[in-house]
Amino acid sequence: MAIDICPESRLVFFRNTYHQVVCVLEKYSKSLGIAISAILLFLNANGQSGKKLKYSMQLGYHQEDFRWSIAGNTEGTNPNVYSELIWKNMSAPTFSAEIEWNPISRIVVLSDLHISQIITGKVSDKDYLGDNRTHNSYSRMFEANKGNIQAYDLMIGYRLLSSDHFMLTAALGYSIQAQRLWMLKESENLHSTYITNWHGFNFRLATYLPVNKTLGISNRATAEMFRFNARANWNLVDNFQHPLSFEDVANGFGIKEDFRLELQLNSAINLNMGGVYYHACAGKGTDKLFLSNGTVATTQFNGAVRSYFQATTGIRFSL
Repeated sequence: MAIDICPESRLVFFRNTYHQVVCVLEKYSKSLGIAISAILLFLNANGQSGKKLKYSMQLGYHQEDFRWSIAGNTEGTNPNVYSELIWKNMSAPTFSAEIEWNPISRIVVLSDLHISQIITGKVSDKDYLGDNRTHNSYSRMFEANKGNIQAYDLMIGYRLLSSDHFMLTAALGYSIQAQRLWMLKESENLHSTYITNWHGFNFRLATYLPVNKTLGISNRATAEMFRFNARANWNLVDNFQHPLSFEDVANGFGIKEDFRLELQLNSAINLNMGGVYYHACAGKGTDKLFLSNGTVATTQFNGAVRSYFQATTGIRFSL
């Protein structure tokens, strides 16, 4: 029985679409850059009278879980789960900054930055000799109370509906997310790292429903297609190279739900509080192990799964 922690059937559509979009962008990247620049210049030149800029900041609490595993060979067998690492209950204070620019009519440009600094967490490292996580040959628990998590989004959108009673915006853009995760045990001088990068295209539907003149409810649902890359440094393993001991590559998808309750103090200041849920998984891929003798061993990367929750409160300024 093969282990697939991110079901392959869910990835077929996303993988094919991802490669098609990337091929088009690579082929026409220069033309697209010129076209986008021209559009933004046109919007700026023709929309000054209706120009609107909103800037918001949020502070809050972030808690995340993350796991990945590899098989014993490139066929995904011998055994189907050879090594598995699971980070649990990583908690972090989080900060985010968001900009929304409405240069003309229904066009919006969105930019988001999110940073979380990990202060607590645990990570387990387990190896197996038998299929389906049987015949455990190694099992340790370590600290993971260090590191950070970051996300950057840039999107351009269109207001499909805009009235005093309801607002609906669709946006398309690009997202880059990164995790710098640690496996620590000071008494053994263990300071191993696993650094991930999730980058790809995303699509968002954002709604705003006013309850009354001062209170409203906003919701942003985002779907992502991405390329997953990870680079590890297992600092105590002598027969691994350093600082790059192994790397993992795969494709995946993610979903994000951002819900907020907003209070409009006046025309320029908005207070908000809410929550964010995120879930993403990378499917089967390739794990390359770089040995100290110069050789490279390859096996199947079974996939990675991450999920987090955030509780935030913030303020938004309209300029």
